[in-house]
Amino acid sequence: MKGKFVLLFGIALALILPSSAYATIAAIDSVNVSISDGVRPEDGGATKLYLLDDLTVGTYTVTSSQLAVGTATIMAGKFQSDGTFIDWSGNSANDSSDNLDLNDLVARDHKMLQSPYTDWYVTMINGKLLYSDQNGDKPDFFLFEAGANDEMQVRAILADGTQGMWTAIIPTTSWGDTGLKIQMQNFNNNQKIGGVCFSITDLLDAAGTALTNADSIQGVEFQTLGMDPTSFSAYVPEPATLMLLSIGLLMLRRRRS
Repeated sequence: MKGKFVLLFGIALALILPSSAYATIAAIDSVNVSISDGVRPEDGGATKLYLLDDLTVGTYTVTSSQLAVGTATIMAGKFQSDGTFIDWSGNSANDSSDNLDLNDLVARDHKMLQSPYTDWYVTMINGKLLYSDQNGDKPDFFLFEAGANDEMQVRAILADGTQGMWTAIIPTTSWGDTGLKIQMQNFNNNQKIGGVCFSITDLLDAAGTALTNADSIQGVEFQTLGMDPTSFSAYVPEPATLMLLSIGLLMLRRRRS
């Protein structure tokens, strides 16, 4: 029984607390998607769906069953030369980044120079108020963009609802090329789709100190002049992995009692 317990608990910890460190802010090197025909009213009807199957960063691969989306607050649109804002929400749904379809985007103009148009938020990741690291030193967050040509900053929405400090600017060279291109009737057609990933430990608290894997956050806020996000997701353990860990912890408690 002891041998089985050690093996079971060891497998669970290996899946959730990996020992090797990975680059934090890094390019997503490759993806696999399932491409199918679909209908998206804001894109004029018929369209292509690029449903994410998995993504790879270095030698680390995450499957779609290990990814959870959140709720984005973002404004789609553009500014005219006279400074007036045209809302594109009717043609580019603001929840387009809240799924794993890489061909579904929030179209935004590069002249969005003032708040709140420059900022967008993702909260309620996996349907929960708080998100915490469950991935050890591996990347926690995965972002895709049409064009792969926008720099950005990101900051944490901390557990108490306040905001951390902005990170250093993440340059356009950080985007990895997925090999896919947008196929839409209205916006960004034929632009390449890029991906970048980062960890909770890349984010800062209000004093500018890096968060740790033990910290929880409500979400993240991005600041960018014109990013067109197609998908944002975060790592969550698969149910089977959670079950293994729960069984291992329960058995450990019983042995200690």
